[in-house]
Amino acid sequence: MTRRFVEALAQQTGASSVKAVYADAGISAMLTHQWGDKTFAVDSLNARCPVSPEDELVVICCPDPFAAEECQRTVRQVAEQDEAAGGVERPVVLFNQRLSSGDVGIGLNARRLRETFLKRFNVTYSLRPVGEVGTVFRRYPGLWMVFVEEPDLPGRYRMVKEQPSRPAGEALDEIIMQALDPAAAAAAAGDGQPQQKGLLDSIGSTMAS
Repeated sequence: MTRRFVEALAQQTGASSVKAVYADAGISAMLTHQWGDKTFAVDSLNARCPVSPEDELVVICCPDPFAAEECQRTVRQVAEQDEAAGGVERPVVLFNQRLSSGDVGIGLNARRLRETFLKRFNVTYSLRPVGEVGTVFRRYPGLWMVFVEEPDLPGRYRMVKEQPSRPAGEALDEIIMQALDPAAAAAAAGDGQPQQKGLLDSIGSTMAS
């Protein structure tokens, strides 16, 4: 999937020199060997300088929390190269990034990363499940949309909310609860008490990123 994305992006943007940067040097070496006919260069975040001024488009592929520092360093290197050349800033794409994933217990560091580094990027496409009851979707330049599964039609979803900002945390819980059980959501709001978590237990961990 990564290869198809990088090649399609290169074709659509017209970039002739594209660099796909992976978090792990082993994966980078393996893909370089397997994709002998690829039309783009491959490197790893572990390299001292994985990008060069000749790279017109840089795609950082599947970075996880453990590669956060290297990912930020690589983005800085691109910016420094552009500043030194006095040219236009080159685009950097994070593909399937999990830098602030709630699956990894890095706590405060993940929140700081989200508030600083990741806010510099525009989310162009995102499809994130909400437990087993719904999903949050966005395709740039559209709005963020929340879908819940139809109880009587497994596999079918209906949109229950659309908004400019990404829904997460308690706000997302409220949207899901309102869609699944409006009476319970209204009762909780009327009492001025925190909503009961029984209904939301099926959601599990919603979206930490």
